[in-house]
Order: sequence, then C-alpha cells, then structure tokens
Amino acid sequence: MSNTVLVTSVIRTAAQYFIEHIDSVRLTGFPISTHRLLPPKYVGSSKIIGTVRVTGVLAQRRVSLLERQTLFHIKSVQSDEITGAFEFTELSAEKNYIVIADDGEQGYNAAIADWVQVND
Repeated sequence: MSNTVLVTSVIRTAAQYFIEHIDSVRLTGFPISTHRLLPPKYVGSSKIIGTVRVTGVLAQRRVSLLERQTLFHIKSVQSDEITGAFEFTELSAEKNYIVIADDGEQGYNAAIADWVQVND
C-alpha cells in the first residue's frame, strides 16, 4: 500500500514540476494533425465520411473512430445537425477502423461499423 502512495506522490511531483518549470515543448519530426497530435502510424492523407440517421431521419450524434487492431481512439466528432454528415480526415490508409455512432439521448443502441477502410 505504501508503494502505491509513493508512486502516486512521485507522479504528482513530476507533473507539478513540468507545469511550474517548462514554458513550452516543441516536437519535431512528427506529422501534425489538425485535430490533435497523433502517433505517426495513424496519420495520413485519407479520410472516412458518412451520415448518421436515427430511424431513417438525419441526426446529430457523437461519432467516434477507433483503430481496429489496437482499439486506439483516434477522434470523436459530432455529425452535422441538418445533414447528419461526419468526416474523419488525415488518416492512414494502412489501417482498418471501427466507427461508432452513439445515441447520447439513450433511446437507441450505438451503431457500429467494423472493418472500415478509408476513401482516398
């Protein structure tokens, strides 16, 4: 039990040091994504597009993208409230993905598309 407290204490101290003493960090050599910095193996020039419908009606819902093999969360977006459209850009064409559209209103189960590949 005391080892756990010690590790937690060390992690907090390191985080506090970083916040108090490091003004900025500059990373070089990584492809930069417009939505956030992703590991290079997930970044590319491909995209996945789609439309969300709930009982046949275009809808705005949260849509999440995961890399198929590792279940790494790439990004979540909101589909457009009028067109139901969503888009994930800057994706590697070398990966397979899972797309999940969930109903935050809790009226329906999530819709899941597995083994999704990108459109170039």
